[in-house]
Amino acid sequence: MKNKAYIVASGDRSRLDFVPAPDDFVIAVDGGYDYLLGGGIRIDLLVGDMDSIKHVPGNIEKIILEREKDDTDTLAAVKIGIAQGYEEFHIYCGTGGRLSHTVANIQTLEFLAKQKKRGFLFSENGTATVIRNEKRIFSGTGLLSIFSLSPETTVTTKGLKYPLKNQPLASDFPLGISNEFTGAEAKITAHDGSLLIVYDE
Repeated sequence: MKNKAYIVASGDRSRLDFVPAPDDFVIAVDGGYDYLLGGGIRIDLLVGDMDSIKHVPGNIEKIILEREKDDTDTLAAVKIGIAQGYEEFHIYCGTGGRLSHTVANIQTLEFLAKQKKRGFLFSENGTATVIRNEKRIFSGTGLLSIFSLSPETTVTTKGLKYPLKNQPLASDFPLGISNEFTGAEAKITAHDGSLLIVYDE
């Protein structure tokens, strides 16, 4: 398995605190190029329709997309990373700005989960991920919220303040909001659907 793919979009600039390993893949999505350049982080590939970048560089590998297309620029970057063999995707600067883009990036996390990949969407003070028909371990000290993306998902948790055991969560009722870490590892199992997990950092 290859290391991580880092994807930096052009939403609100936040938390560019990662240092890519030599085998990681760093993809700038459109205006994310300017964020990476300003942060002194290397760029392996530039992807997008170039509608939010200050200046399209000539000395970097790039894939220029049509403006009218089905995939968002970020989803196109994710698919490129999958084709390159990456299993874990860290998406930065993919929240804020247009609300529709934030929702699209949450759907991209669901796309990754259905491909049996791991995806994480980082905001200024939290992280979102999607688990699907699996158990995942989380650690932290703040709040953790669980939302069903499927019409209904059965959930079991251990190590959180409010435990759930084979609890159905519906996509139209936010019962799982604002649970809390207790200092122990939190184990969350999605038995038969997809869960959006949002936790503080």
